[in-house]
Amino acid sequence: LDLASTRDISALVLLFKEDEKFIVVPYFFIPEDNAKKRSERDKVDYMTWIRDKYIIATPGDVADYGYIENKILELGDIFRIQSVAYDRWNASSLVVRLSNDHNVPMSPFGQGFLSMSAPTKELEKVILGEQIVHDGNPVMSWAINNVALQEDPAGNIKPNKAKSTEKIDPVVALVMSLGEYMTGEDINSVYDQRGLLIL
Repeated sequence: LDLASTRDISALVLLFKEDEKFIVVPYFFIPEDNAKKRSERDKVDYMTWIRDKYIIATPGDVADYGYIENKILELGDIFRIQSVAYDRWNASSLVVRLSNDHNVPMSPFGQGFLSMSAPTKELEKVILGEQIVHDGNPVMSWAINNVALQEDPAGNIKPNKAKSTEKIDPVVALVMSLGEYMTGEDINSVYDQRGLLIL
């Protein structure tokens, strides 16, 4: 979950592993009142994406966290959500409500090289290996094409919002979801299915 501070794209990315493929189900949110203005200013066709249901227009002219909260709860009724990674720098009352009031497993995810490098490299690998499926979502494709990477002297990398050509919030949310998956890969132990074998 990459929450917009006020008027950016908020991105919620569900990640599923099926065989050797990662299935990506993204949800993007933009304030309805400034969508048209942003389309004209940024020369990005947000209005078409809203019409085609690739972006959800939320009421008002700033990010509507209540709407996003309801979407997460709705998805929680459909899927067994293991964890929701979120940027701790932009944590809000939304995170507190989801965690305390609704028992949604929330996990703070740093935006520095330490947290972002391994999943960014893994994302590169799965994209090149054609292991990622997002049904040609044009918003995700656009964001991936916008990404510029930042590298530190040790060779760690992460998406760089400041240097990227346009918005990359969808990719940041995807990297965070992949990073959260990587830290919890063994969450469903083989022992849950077959029990312990005594030798």
